[in-house]
Amino acid sequence: GHVGATVLVAAGLAGAVSWGWMSALVTQAEDVGMSYGATAALGVITLAVPRRWRASWIGFWLAVGVAVIAMDRDFTDVGHVVALILGMLVAIRFGVPRTWTAGLVALLAVASFFGFMVITGMVLPYVVVASACGVVAVVVVEVVRLGSASLEAQRNSSAEASTQSESHDSGG
Repeated sequence: GHVGATVLVAAGLAGAVSWGWMSALVTQAEDVGMSYGATAALGVITLAVPRRWRASWIGFWLAVGVAVIAMDRDFTDVGHVVALILGMLVAIRFGVPRTWTAGLVALLAVASFFGFMVITGMVLPYVVVASACGVVAVVVVEVVRLGSASLEAQRNSSAEASTQSESHDSGG
């Protein structure tokens, strides 16, 4: 995640400078540290989240990242979100879900706090807006999930009623 995000952000910056979308001064900016790796690790923790909550987890973090990018418009913020997505993709593609343990819950809590701190920079307006966007994303995901579960239940009950009706019609 760290290397992938670094390469993708560097490529994006090179393209933006060559197309005149950004000043060449951005090529002199320092972008060092462990933050891309930390957000990629947060993304990998997606695998530890139970399937039932995984879409909400992903929606929350993506909304937080997009909110910070929209407010700050800094390439490192884009790098954090790219690293987060890469971590999530690796977890979903290659991971094997584990059962919850006290240690895993503690790791999830610490990683979530640390990841939130890295992504928002703990700048109060970013924290407030990003939190609100994350909560809205969770509500939207859950409403969609409940709506699709309700539709599935209706379909199943209609199919069952149809099967019972056919059974009675044929004398069986």
